[in-house]
Amino acid sequence: MSLVCSNCSKTLKVTKISEQRGEGLATEIRCYHCEAWLGKSVKIAKLKMFSFYAIILFVAFGYFLPDFKVAAIILSIFSGIGLMISHFMDHLFTVERPPEEDVSEELRKYR
Repeated sequence: MSLVCSNCSKTLKVTKISEQRGEGLATEIRCYHCEAWLGKSVKIAKLKMFSFYAIILFVAFGYFLPDFKVAAIILSIFSGIGLMISHFMDHLFTVERPPEEDVSEELRKYR
């Protein structure tokens, strides 16, 4: 499996990632190409998990309680839409950029 760094746009192999900080949904990884810290949005990950379990719950309600079948179908459709939207929005973003090198001395040579 591989990821794409949002800072340098290079491919990261999951097996090569050695630096990690945080725990749970707030885990961040360090790109081994550009040294930037990358993470995912905790709110979107929670929405994604909530939508998934809501679909399962509403399908179970619709199956075991036939009186609520129509409401369960409607609510499971809305939960599915929430799951799809949160899945598309769940991507890596740059949390902390690497420190930029001071190149002013090199620029001064060419002026």
